Amino acid sequence: MIIKVKMMYRYLVLCCSCIIPSMFTAVSASDFNNNSIGLIYGEPTSTQNKTIYTYDIEYQNIFMRSESNRYFLGAGARIGQISVDDERGERFSLYLTPGINVSSFSFAIVGGGIYLTKTVFGENDVSTKDYGGHFQFILGANVMFHATKNWTIGYQFEHMSNWNNYDHNPALNTHNIVLKYQF
Repeated sequence: MIIKVKMMYRYLVLCCSCIIPSMFTAVSASDFNNNSIGLIYGEPTSTQNKTIYTYDIEYQNIFMRSESNRYFLGAGARIGQISVDDERGERFSLYLTPGINVSSFSFAIVGGGIYLTKTVFGENDVSTKDYGGHFQFILGANVMFHATKNWTIGYQFEHMSNWNNYDHNPALNTHNIVLKYQF
């Protein structure tokens, strides 16, 4: 629990030190960049039988915009880890993200696939977390605040499940903090 609090504190300090000094500068839709690199930290939305966290590094490219820059379509890739108690497994993801820009905010849907290198956690414990198989699907929604031309911070809800393609489908819903550098 102490490690969790320390990690959240460090992440928030990083986010705030990058974003807060420039929050008073308005960013218009024409100022948005097409590429970004981001950090994503997630925790389950509900109580689980194990302590679960997700950590990802993301690259995203907005490859299509409306003439007004209001609507966009992007694609991205993520690499990261899922941490269940003291066990970890890597995760690799590809996704599409359609969205809309409103003033200094953007709202988007995220949908794609994810590959887990480890699917069963706590095999020798009383409680086990079994995601069923390596291939999972993700569906999510986010709201991002574009603090400057280059820095964005936001929230993303994400659902990961295998859509009943395996015997077990516990799914994982997460609240995620997102910090992105756009270029």
